[in-house]
Amino acid sequence: MLYINDLPDTVRNLVKIFADDTKLFAVANDDDNCASIQTDLNSLSVWSDTWQLRFNAAKCKRMHIGQNNQHYQYFMQENGMATTITEVTEEKDLGVTFSNDFKFSKHIVSAVKKANRVLGVVKRTFTYIDRDMFLQLYKTLIRPHIEYGSVIWSPYLKKDIYLIENLQRRATKIVKDIRSLPYEDRLKILGLPTLQYRRERCDVVQVYKIVNEIDALDYNTFFTKTAYGTTRGQSHCQKLQKTTCRLRSRQNIFSQRVINNWNALSEDCVTSNSLNAFKSALNKEWKDKPGKFSYK
Repeated sequence: MLYINDLPDTVRNLVKIFADDTKLFAVANDDDNCASIQTDLNSLSVWSDTWQLRFNAAKCKRMHIGQNNQHYQYFMQENGMATTITEVTEEKDLGVTFSNDFKFSKHIVSAVKKANRVLGVVKRTFTYIDRDMFLQLYKTLIRPHIEYGSVIWSPYLKKDIYLIENLQRRATKIVKDIRSLPYEDRLKILGLPTLQYRRERCDVVQVYKIVNEIDALDYNTFFTKTAYGTTRGQSHCQKLQKTTCRLRSRQNIFSQRVINNWNALSEDCVTSNSLNAFKSALNKEWKDKPGKFSYK
């Protein structure tokens, strides 16, 4: 495994390495910043040649994010030749498709298609499915496709929310004795919450992991803690500060959208001494939350 200290000292911007992928991140809102990125790319090329771990320039890509981005052309050195890095508007990374507008609509469409294909296989394979069989098949084979990485891509556009929820709506009709009932009644009988509820719950659980250092993520990268007792209606000592965001995409990223739900929790819930205890306390607090018919 490679660590940041293994990279050349001349690299000034943020670099992340995972397996055989290397990512360079930087602000590019003026000529100096763009020149800094190109300098880092040159340094990485020299470093890769030195350690015989050469980058494939043809596979390197660049994505420009933000309205003020310069859309500067960058080059990667390979065998003494400068190759222009291809510009893309979307890229798949660790199973999640990122786009330069951070709407994640393409990822959602792709995930729903995969889940629908598995749902079709289940329908063709089994001539009869009772409630217990459905829950086992659905939770094991279908639902994971539309929940993987939801903390990152959780949708805020109504069309995307409906597209995901419609998959579960269709899936619950497999059980013949309840297929004629309304969707909410089917969920109550099966003991399933809505997928929107599950995403919100997953967000709050992730905050608990970050706050209590269960996951190796820097707390200060995501949140700013509010001084206890300085805010009206403060419910607990771990209350987070919500910043003003101009763009809708920024308002709906994980570190912003989760704050209202987290701040509304009780002191006993957020100070739970273990993750399982926190989940149990959260289930009790959210027992009347819309979409929670019965959490399993």
